[in-house]
Amino acid sequence: VAQPVGPAGFGGDALAGLAGILVSPARGLFVFSPVLLFAIPAAVSAFGRASRNDPDAPLMRALVAGAVLTITLYASWRIWWGGYSFGYRLLSEVALPLVVLVAWDWPRIRASRIGMPLFAVAAALSIFVHALGAYQYPNKFDASVAADPVRLWDPIDTELTLRVRRILGPLEDRADARLVPWLRDAPVPDERWWSGETRDDAMPHALDTPHDREIVRGPLRVTGWARPSASDPGEVLVSVDPGDRRLIAPRVPRPDLDPGPDSRSFGFEVELAPRPRLEAATVLVEIRDAHGRVGRLGPVRVLWGPAR
Repeated sequence: VAQPVGPAGFGGDALAGLAGILVSPARGLFVFSPVLLFAIPAAVSAFGRASRNDPDAPLMRALVAGAVLTITLYASWRIWWGGYSFGYRLLSEVALPLVVLVAWDWPRIRASRIGMPLFAVAAALSIFVHALGAYQYPNKFDASVAADPVRLWDPIDTELTLRVRRILGPLEDRADARLVPWLRDAPVPDERWWSGETRDDAMPHALDTPHDREIVRGPLRVTGWARPSASDPGEVLVSVDPGDRRLIAPRVPRPDLDPGPDSRSFGFEVELAPRPRLEAATVLVEIRDAHGRVGRLGPVRVLWGPAR
């Protein structure tokens, strides 16, 4: 598990976390499933006088209490956005009781001239949003959030708008798209590129950028995280072929992996100046721990050249 679970993880700003898991553009429960907004009046009705004679009202009250306690608990989690995910990862279990509440309140919704059209619109939006997640995940949004969690609150350049733009039109122009087949012939380094220490594929690590067969115009950013053990962040080496460039990657904070204020920086980031012309390149990453074990990431093939 990338995120250690313990009491220290629940020391975050509860108010900021509450707003984040409910209404933030990138993780908000009511943003990704607006139909669940109808659970709010249902919850109020469950405690109202009109429901006293309803045999299902006690169960509805229990569901409300459970949902509120769960939301309150995760609001204080330091990494309330849940790391790499689509939507409200930490509140997935809350969706079911909220749906039950909406179903219980359905007769009142259906009888309302305003409520029924609003419900239809909210349900359609919810289905569309989750369809985006099913067919357009993953993308580069999570990698940018790991480096800058403030992006979770960007109301314009959100995870959802990025997915919609991908559907409406390619993010790369047609000229770049025609270059992608060149990557099939990109050289893959042989074993001499790797260190001779003991290889350990079970070592926790991940490469965020670049993506395989990506076209990079401008600086090449190699980012990710490595955590050989809780007390050893390891050493990260980045190699680019051709060119025999092997660099020690500086370590950077990763809020999605470091729940405590005193924890080590498990992220890594290297930025390389663009090459003079567009050409195929292969990126490899090694992670070495204090005991000589080596984890490998790659090879990742890219087309890399100057910015336009």
